Amino acid sequence: MGSLFSHYFSGSLCYVAQCPPLLSLCPFISSSLTVCFPPTKQVVVDAGAVSQFVQLLSSEHMNVQEQAVWALGNIAGDGAPMRDLVIECGAVKPLLALVQDYMSRAAAAAAAGGDPNLLSFLRNVTWCLSNLCR
Repeated sequence: MGSLFSHYFSGSLCYVAQCPPLLSLCPFISSSLTVCFPPTKQVVVDAGAVSQFVQLLSSEHMNVQEQAVWALGNIAGDGAPMRDLVIECGAVKPLLALVQDYMSRAAAAAAAGGDPNLLSFLRNVTWCLSNLCR
């Protein structure tokens, strides 16, 4: 199973980067695996997924960013070694950038009645960051 995930993360994300609906599916599948029991999460981590998820935080597509946030939050919430790995892979700076970006978007949207998707996204990013502080 580990070699399957290694292959998946080594090239597949680059291939599907040109197709946002497909790209959002990859982290969705992986983030779903990270909520599973620890051995499955470890396989995802061992396959190099954490650095890939960090890269996906910079996607121009909110749905892709959100799945990466979920995956990183699930991984970071699994204890100090996993939390430290997520931090070492450089997740903090892009997560904080997402907060800054989406706070300004939410403020602008508030004038027009608000956007629940922006607030939900900000809650998820905040949850992920809180897992990095435990």
